Amino acid sequence: MDQGSQRTNWLFWFGLAVLVAGISTVIGISLWERTRTWSPLDMPVSLGVGHIRTPEFAVNVSERFELQLSVNRQVPRVLLDKVLGIGDVNSSTDELSGFKMTWVVSSNGNVLESGTSDGGKGQEAYWSSRVGRHFGRFHAEKGKKYRLDLDVLEDGSGLDPYDPRLQVRVDMFVLDGYWIGDGIMQLIAFATAVLGFVVLLFAFLKRWRAERRNLNPVHS
Repeated sequence: MDQGSQRTNWLFWFGLAVLVAGISTVIGISLWERTRTWSPLDMPVSLGVGHIRTPEFAVNVSERFELQLSVNRQVPRVLLDKVLGIGDVNSSTDELSGFKMTWVVSSNGNVLESGTSDGGKGQEAYWSSRVGRHFGRFHAEKGKKYRLDLDVLEDGSGLDPYDPRLQVRVDMFVLDGYWIGDGIMQLIAFATAVLGFVVLLFAFLKRWRAERRNLNPVHS
């Protein structure tokens, strides 16, 4: 085998390796994202006075998680202002107050975080496909199981017709960081795959030209 053929073979295998590495990285990042427990708990609740205990839930990512209470967007304004306690996006939260509840996050019977929520000042509201309030946070560790207990101290049952749901999700700012970082990594991996494809195509063209020359030698 001459030196030109060896160089072509080296380019072929190098391009193939780079192409496979790039594609594998893009697929791997996508699969990793899809299998993370970004939202390990999302359950319907009734908000009359009483105790609510969630099933145990596990996480496979060590991060800060938010506790959320949400309803659908058709909830009347009077319930947003007086029951949920989040009001209009431009309202002063000093004037808002919702129904009161206490919460406890535990793991293996040990209390990790606890607090009280009634909306208004110090509580965060959010508007997306649903509306709600963030009422607490805790740091979860990969592989551990957790449970959330709520005691509704003031009647919030006026929200029951509007699909109230209790949710535990990775902090949205942390999640944004993941999406940005993973997006950059996927872009680099995609560029790597394109580079591998170009090198592979170049190797094919060199081999094709060499075979053409061998089939049609030029005689002086």
